[in-house]
Amino acid sequence: MAGSTDKPLLIGHANYLGGLIDSPKKKTGNFAINDTHLGMSILGNKFSTGIALSDIKGVSFDSETVGKSRTGKALAFGVLALAAKSTKSVGQLIVHLNDGQIAAFEFEKLNGLEAKAKIMGRLSKYSIPCLDDVALTGGSHDSSVVDQLRGAQDLLASGALSQDEFDALKAKILAS
Repeated sequence: MAGSTDKPLLIGHANYLGGLIDSPKKKTGNFAINDTHLGMSILGNKFSTGIALSDIKGVSFDSETVGKSRTGKALAFGVLALAAKSTKSVGQLIVHLNDGQIAAFEFEKLNGLEAKAKIMGRLSKYSIPCLDDVALTGGSHDSSVVDQLRGAQDLLASGALSQDEFDALKAKILAS
């Protein structure tokens, strides 16, 4: 989609976990997608860890349950707050490059489904596939399409997708 002038998509509280040969260090900050790149960025246009969209073969998503820090609760409610079990789900994005490399990102404030909704709403404009969806095509094509459309409708209803993101995802589902 050359010549597009979409405002960069920024997702705060993100971590680059590694994977790229030329950018091995972990980074924390904002994850961004603009018209040409995705990766760790300050304002969505200068990337400290950037990947050209044209170099991406596809992406995949996952969620992981991790322990939450209970330090603040312990200060407010005493030592008993430390004994309480507390977990959260963090979203993970794996970017698969054409040259075989991968880059791993993690989102502290989004689970895998929320990350997928936000990110695929943008990447689908650039014909970058979600490899998770490709793996799901083992069954009947018609029921798979219906299930995908229902899932997209659920994301729209929950507010995880905007109407424009839903329309783009719907078009992608129907085109496959």
